[in-house]
Amino acid sequence: MQREGQIEFCGFEDELTGKQRTAEEIKALYDACPEGNIVMIGYSDLIPNTPFAVNSELPDSFKMAVREALLKVKDDPELVTAFGQWYVDPTEELGLESLDQNFNSLRDIAQLLELDLQELGG
Repeated sequence: MQREGQIEFCGFEDELTGKQRTAEEIKALYDACPEGNIVMIGYSDLIPNTPFAVNSELPDSFKMAVREALLKVKDDPELVTAFGQWYVDPTEELGLESLDQNFNSLRDIAQLLELDLQELGG
């Protein structure tokens, strides 16, 4: 929206999204932002998006090819524009043993809400 001139946005100079920021950095950004502009007021933990699933019975070579192709989307601006999204694997950045662990927060929420994920999955 900022690039299209629809809003005035106060962002970090490095323009990086998804980069962890300290409370002090966010407060300094907020304090420096002119009245009426949009500014970050907090930073949440990563919120998992809808996963991309591949049947586990398919050959490993196929699963790896799909994974690599999806992770390369972010490197092609035309594909990002066409898809409106891209995929990342936060496993290493978050210190996870597997990508599946990234979805534990959703499982925890389902448990708090007493949802049966097996039942919801059909």
